[in-house]
Amino acid sequence: MKHTKRTLAASGLALVISAALLVGTTFAWFTDSVINTGNHIQSGKLSIGAYAYDLADAPGDDTFTIEEVNGGRPFSFEATPQDLAKDDTPIISDENFEPGKSNAKLLTVRSEGTLAAKIKLDFTLTDGGLMDALWFDFLRVENGQITGEFQQRPMSQLSTISQGLEFPLLPVDGQDSISFILVYGMYEEAGNEYQKKEFSADVSILATQYTHEADGFGSSQYDAGAAYPTAANTSNYQDVLDNAAADTTVQLAGGSYGTIQLSQTKNSEAMDGNTSRLRRTIQNLTIEGDGNATVAGVSITAGHIYGQPGKPVTNPVTGETTESTVGSFYSYIEIDGLTFKNIHFTKAVNIGGWSGEQFIQVNNVTFENCTFEGTGTADTSADNKLASFGAEGTVYHNLAFKNCTVKNAYQGIYVVNADGVTVENCTFENLGHNAVAVQTARTLVPDATTGGQIVIRNNTMRNIADRAIRFGHIGADANISITGNVMTAAGDTDGQLIKCDSAADGARIFIDDNYWSGRDVAAAIDGSMGVTDENPRENP
Repeated sequence: MKHTKRTLAASGLALVISAALLVGTTFAWFTDSVINTGNHIQSGKLSIGAYAYDLADAPGDDTFTIEEVNGGRPFSFEATPQDLAKDDTPIISDENFEPGKSNAKLLTVRSEGTLAAKIKLDFTLTDGGLMDALWFDFLRVENGQITGEFQQRPMSQLSTISQGLEFPLLPVDGQDSISFILVYGMYEEAGNEYQKKEFSADVSILATQYTHEADGFGSSQYDAGAAYPTAANTSNYQDVLDNAAADTTVQLAGGSYGTIQLSQTKNSEAMDGNTSRLRRTIQNLTIEGDGNATVAGVSITAGHIYGQPGKPVTNPVTGETTESTVGSFYSYIEIDGLTFKNIHFTKAVNIGGWSGEQFIQVNNVTFENCTFEGTGTADTSADNKLASFGAEGTVYHNLAFKNCTVKNAYQGIYVVNADGVTVENCTFENLGHNAVAVQTARTLVPDATTGGQIVIRNNTMRNIADRAIRFGHIGADANISITGNVMTAAGDTDGQLIKCDSAADGARIFIDDNYWSGRDVAAAIDGSMGVTDENPRENP
């Protein structure tokens, strides 16, 4: 660190000397200029809204007529729709259905952004014995008129047929909405075997970019490969995630979810054909909430997986269950690209690496716009924090936490033996321990250190009962930048707000422009860091 400072000082001296040599010298040049200002790039917005209309009690001004529906009489829909983004009440809720009875819904999907999009409907069907007695049809509505011919289709084909339908929304051309009528009913010939049976369907309206706008080279095909997200809800989310392929975005509908398991599944690879050694690879998986999804934590477990009396475990590939080490298995996890977005967590995202590097490697994990509400500052359990990443050996590489909020918990972010961590624009409030802890474990690897690029920038840390920022052993390859953070009502009993166990020679540590809870900087920054804040803020 001192060597770096001397070099900078010498450079500054050379600059002063060079400037002095120019004093008294006169220059004359032909000059001209052309200035062009105001250049900018503005990203577009891809957003859709979905609205469902119930049948009106009596025909209104806008009517539809289908010869085989409602006895050929005209029908209308109510003027006020159900906004599906804000109201998760099922759009279909029919009781006492009987042979010959039918119903209809008008569904409108509208672009609420600026970019061209393509949409499709995704149905997940659950048959309680009634599906074979039901029929449906989808009819497109254009300019207030039904297009196409009505056809009673078996309800069992709802998911398959909808998968083949894809429609563009082109807001720049004024084609910013599309409407369908879903007609459904029970076959007149349905017999007594369908009494007291039921059927349910979950519908997701998916949107992605569409090849319409042209780029600067005149091509509209740059987003030809844009993929649809995969929809999940509180009933099927675990199955969806178990089967998620690489480069997949899974969108969680609003609701309360249990713990998401991202360990081994029935699809895991039996290494060398050995079903007692299972490997799961997660590559570029994004799990995104809709703003109303609450998740009770995430669990990823590696190493020796065995049962105990009263605590059985099941090999997901063989289905064998054991309460001992007999029939146990080993879990190998490889992650390269895992993102959590717009999710409210009530328990920690726990990626366990204590089994060591031979069992787990974690690369490029990102949290964006996530929140965590804990169980109070006194609960020291591993679940009472946003992230709990513990490991022996260097398991975690390139972790990022952006625009996240952690409140009323024991800790905010806790990672052990990480190589590369970014925490920026986050808020930590009412914590019983550290807001950000980048620690080191040396049980199996005596010389383990924290390294890589570590950035802690523009965060707010309020009411932190211990040091706001805590490091373990900082390695020689570490490049740490701590800037623009505001810490209030924070620090331990000695007034420290940041500390490390040790910092190796060669480690680069830069601290600047932070507010240290109104405390003296010399006391706030432990001497183990080897540097101080050259420009501390006087006010938050």
